[in-house]
Order: sequence, then structure tokens, then C-alpha cells
Amino acid sequence: MRGTWTIGRFRGAPIALHWSLPLGALFFGRFGWVPGFWLAFALVILVHELGHALVVRLTGNTVVHVLVHGLGGECRWDGDPTRLERACIAWGGVWAQLVLAAVAFTLLLIAPPSSLFTAELLHGLTWSNLFLAAFNLIPIPPFDGAEAWKLPGLLRERWRKRRLKTARHTPTPAMRPAPTVKVLPFPKKVDRAEAFPVEDEGPLSAEARRIVQEAAEIAKRAAREEAEKKRR
Repeated sequence: MRGTWTIGRFRGAPIALHWSLPLGALFFGRFGWVPGFWLAFALVILVHELGHALVVRLTGNTVVHVLVHGLGGECRWDGDPTRLERACIAWGGVWAQLVLAAVAFTLLLIAPPSSLFTAELLHGLTWSNLFLAAFNLIPIPPFDGAEAWKLPGLLRERWRKRRLKTARHTPTPAMRPAPTVKVLPFPKKVDRAEAFPVEDEGPLSAEARRIVQEAAEIAKRAAREEAEKKRR
């Protein structure tokens, strides 16, 4: 690439600095003598573009080149990502800046700057870094925010699809079998004689009948005698 200086490679892709980088650092440094901020400006842009490159690699795509110039940077890559992967790639630069800011804030708390250069450097890696990250998230092209802010909606859509898929493939609990009811057969009509059989008459029964007959005859005779007395 013309007007660039290759300082390294990322998985074979060249990492280059453009000649306009000092002009951008001078402009964002308000044309003052702030060498610490100039270095921080270059580091922030480089880390931002390497963050893009790392997410490109993690999503299975190919990094073509990484370029740092005065108006920001460029991570050229090739592949066929999904909408979710594209949104993650757009966030990659900001995520890398946030990690850099966290490290810089930690160093600032552990060891306060002892020189003007260090103070300018840490200021550029913290507050200026966060300002550039927020500025880059403006949701209009060519800023990363045009793709990055699609991520929450895509994650919500993916979560819903997984939830529906899980609900479809989750077996429903087996229903308990209905209790079996044993139906007893309706009792058939039973003859009274069959239900209450009369025992065969034995000797005792015949004797009792004879006594009853004799008593009846005695009663009849007594009744006749009484009637004859009345007539007389």
C-alpha cells in the first residue's frame, strides 16, 4: 500500500501506519505540543482495528489488512458472515478500546503519573479513548455504530428462536394412565326358591304336622259340643 509503513502482521495480514496519522494526532491534540497524547492516539486506533481483526478471525473470516491513518483506521476483511457475526465484528473495536481503558485506569490508580508525558499518555488512553469509542458508536455509516447497535435485537431474536426450538423438542411429560375400573357383572334375576331353598321335611316336621292336625280336631270337637249345649 502506498504511503504506508508496515509495522507487523496479524495472521499474515499486514499492519500498516499511513502518512496521515501524525496529522490526525496533531489535529485531535488541538495543535499543541502533546507527544504523550499523540502516542496514545496512535495506540487507541491501532488497538481498535486489531479488535476488529480479532473478532473477524474468531468468526471464521479472513483479515486482509489493518491500516491506521489520521482519521481513524481500517480493517479490511473478507468472508461471508451472518448478521450477528457482522454486528460482533463492528463491536470488536470498541470492546478492545474498553479493555485498553480498563488497563490504563488500573495503572493510573496504582501508580499516578510522575511526568507530563506519562500524564498525557494515560489521559489519552482513558478519557480520550472513551470519547473516541462513544463517537465511533454513532449509529450512522461509516461509523461502527451503524452495524453495532443491531446486536441487541439480533441476540434477542436468536434467543427467541432457541427458546421455540427447545420448546418444540422438549418431550411433554407422559400422562398418567387412567385408573382401571373393574365393572362387576349385573346380577341376574334369582328365583326366590333358589335364593331361599326349603330344606327337605324330616321326621320332626311330620310329627309336628300330626300334632297340629290332632289339635285342630280336638278344637273342632270342643266347638261342636259347645254348640249342642247351647241348643239344649
